[in-house]
Amino acid sequence: MHRTEPYNVMGYVCAILATLFTALNIVIMRKCSEIHYSTIIFNLSWYSLVTAIFFFFLVSDNHEQKSKLPHDWITWSKILLVALTGLSGQILVTNALKIEGAGKVSVTRSLDIILAYIVQIYFFGDHPTSTSIIGALLIIVSVICMGFEKEIYNICDFIP
Repeated sequence: MHRTEPYNVMGYVCAILATLFTALNIVIMRKCSEIHYSTIIFNLSWYSLVTAIFFFFLVSDNHEQKSKLPHDWITWSKILLVALTGLSGQILVTNALKIEGAGKVSVTRSLDIILAYIVQIYFFGDHPTSTSIIGALLIIVSVICMGFEKEIYNICDFIP
């Protein structure tokens, strides 16, 4: 059974812009490999804070949520968990870019989509669509091919 989901144009615009800025971020971080990772993360954090404040006050459609802060410790612990995992992920990506090229890091980083599907299925019981599963399989094949890039090129040398 294929379910249809409503499309939000602003959501697609934000997703495309996020992809563009993530790609720029990865390339710039790769070029700054001689700079300590904490400096890069600190500057990225300030930029993210300014951007978040801008979108919160000027672009937000849901104005009733502006003045509401969570009052229970479970929500605050989830917010803290998101912050810690996001910061840890950014530190690891920055250090990975000092060791490996931007292409391999960005393709390998796309495995977070697969992890999101696993969490979505096993923890929340929400099953992805068939096209999402096909996309996830394409990502897995791409990451495997990037991992065996040298071996694939060696095999291609024997093909006339």
